[in-house]
Amino acid sequence: RKFKVWNPELQRANQAGKFLMDQAHRILDVYRASGKLENDEDSLIGFLCRNENYPSDDERCCDVLAYLIAGHDTTGYTIAWILCELAKHPDIQEKLAADVKEH
Repeated sequence: RKFKVWNPELQRANQAGKFLMDQAHRILDVYRASGKLENDEDSLIGFLCRNENYPSDDERCCDVLAYLIAGHDTTGYTIAWILCELAKHPDIQEKLAADVKEH
């Protein structure tokens, strides 16, 4: 631990980790303050807040961050893949555009 003080990369990494955990705690706090917890059966954040298997909010926050980061990457990759495939197949792109306009 004593080398952490001298290593600027580790200092920045620790600061970033603390910032992310603070944001995750803030997400939980705002959700709980919103009053939605009692009536929210379908959301992931509601499940995390109600789940008694978590020993503390720190563990809940780790899962909040994991879902945020994993969801961001997979969503971005999925959209990029769909756009590439649509660019390769203009006939499907036209069908999709027509369906979107119809609905």
